[in-house]
Amino acid sequence: MHKISLLGCGYLGFPLALKLLESGCHVKGSTTSLLKFKQLKKSGIRPYLIQLDNMDSSDFFESDILVLTLPFKKTFIDPNIYKEQIQIVCDQVRMSSIKHIVFTSSSSVYPKDKKLYLSSDNFIPTNARGKVLLECEKILNGLQDISVVTIRLGGIYGNGRSIKKDIKPRKLVSHKDALKLIENGINKIGSSSCINGFTNLIM
Repeated sequence: MHKISLLGCGYLGFPLALKLLESGCHVKGSTTSLLKFKQLKKSGIRPYLIQLDNMDSSDFFESDILVLTLPFKKTFIDPNIYKEQIQIVCDQVRMSSIKHIVFTSSSSVYPKDKKLYLSSDNFIPTNARGKVLLECEKILNGLQDISVVTIRLGGIYGNGRSIKKDIKPRKLVSHKDALKLIENGINKIGSSSCINGFTNLIM
């Protein structure tokens, strides 16, 4: 029975944690909110209040698997703040029992052109956000003796979140399908891969 730590128990992390609990996993969940902390505890998730810029020696990372749904906030003045957060996580992972990571990256790593890229394609990101995301993927995959499944999710809709209508195709994924992709990634312990988690849709 796996011990799983979820760094980020929000729109994706919280419903995922509940599903994992139902399947018999031991689940730890992190939040930055005291209110959410109480909600996690009430739901049977072992809760942790974690601020990455003030990380302590908590045992949050003492698990078999880490699911990393850390949001790349558009409000970051400098996109490199996100890379710094990922590096802090990696420092903790190196000292932990984690052997497998599922990382929710984004389709925004890809150039903003009309080409539909495969995850195995070589490309150069055309903006700072995409460049930082690709660097974060490489940092995580550089961890020794740890398998990493990277899921480049598109814009997520459903479960209370709608997408503005547009006549142009966009890289999108339903909330339900995003959760399935992460669950599949968890089950690939010992194997590293990178997948596109989106479909080109018009909505």
